[in-house]
Amino acid sequence: MRHALLIATLLLPLAACDLIEGRVESEVAGHHVIVTDCYRSSPPPPERLADEAGQPVHRYAPCKDAIVMLRGEALEVNGRAYGTLGPGDEILVDHGVVSIHRGGKPQRADQ
Repeated sequence: MRHALLIATLLLPLAACDLIEGRVESEVAGHHVIVTDCYRSSPPPPERLADEAGQPVHRYAPCKDAIVMLRGEALEVNGRAYGTLGPGDEILVDHGVVSIHRGGKPQRADQ
């Protein structure tokens, strides 16, 4: 019991850290998605929606002002298209600025 309390005491600040920093993360259709400026202790999980034109559709809306849609490999954030993702690309929505990390190199998606 004493060890469980000690472990919980050590892990609690780590779990609260993301909430304090306003950062949520999830895996969406094989892509790691990070959204900042999102202060929710338990954001909703990604959703798998009905296919469109034979392509799988995923929606991740952890905050009111961050809606990430994947239609096949086409990325859309808050209604704006950001092109096609490659396998394993990471998506960062940082205070409304979208970046795609391709092959370990971050790139702003709007450039």
